[in-house]
Amino acid sequence: MSHVADDSVLAIPEGWLLDRVGRDRLRRQLTAAESAVAAVVAERDELPPGSSHRVASERRALGPGSELRPGRDLTVDGAAMVRAGVGFDVGESFVALDRGPVLIDPGAVVHDPWRPVGPPRHASPLGRPPADRPVCVFLGLERDPHLADWVRALVNGLVVRDVEARIAVPAPTGGLHLTKPCAPTEASVRALAPDVLVALDDAAGELAGPWLGQRRFGLVRLTPDTTSEVTVQWRHLGPWRRRAEAAIGRGIDPAAMAALVHHIRPGSRRPGRRRH
Repeated sequence: MSHVADDSVLAIPEGWLLDRVGRDRLRRQLTAAESAVAAVVAERDELPPGSSHRVASERRALGPGSELRPGRDLTVDGAAMVRAGVGFDVGESFVALDRGPVLIDPGAVVHDPWRPVGPPRHASPLGRPPADRPVCVFLGLERDPHLADWVRALVNGLVVRDVEARIAVPAPTGGLHLTKPCAPTEASVRALAPDVLVALDDAAGELAGPWLGQRRFGLVRLTPDTTSEVTVQWRHLGPWRRRAEAAIGRGIDPAAMAALVHHIRPGSRRPGRRRH
């Protein structure tokens, strides 16, 4: 629960996520609504495969702001921007308002990051951000629960650092997910069109080039090491093309990984070789 400048209150189940874009939108909608309106609601929804909670929120907000609809229930599966003086109760997976009327804003969405992810499906092109943030796909073809959990933690750390990292492994692990994992398939990789692809195993490294075709991207290979060392080199693919290729160990932290993504993404290339 967090207070906003106009004394309205955001009521949201503990641990659930409503991006700043969504919060600001609900606040504006409540301010513009008639004074009798008790709250404006953002409902919880599933992320598209290969998306993040921030991208889902941004894409929802791109819709027209006038499409509010009346809510039929005072118990909300989501979050509510509640007008000052209106009572409410917050449960583990709901917000219950003392009175209405309530308006639902389809342009805002709430994410439950602890909900089981289920079997991965092909990524949706809607997983790409509308803003200019780099997309980094962690691709693995082998089933390795320890590696999958390491990827989950690193991806979460990248998302909060403005890198749109994505998980593409056969069996994602449970836990906190700021993104929706997707299947490790050519369809997923092509839909997300990553700026940087992290190959978690040899098979992923071999498929990265064929799956991405002529698209420019940086390639990162995960080594068996547990150190934080990073190496970067530039591979010539022809007289006019070259690609940044890096190697990392499992000791890399999210801040260093984010810096690497920005360094080797297309358009940010600087020649040479470096070590950290």
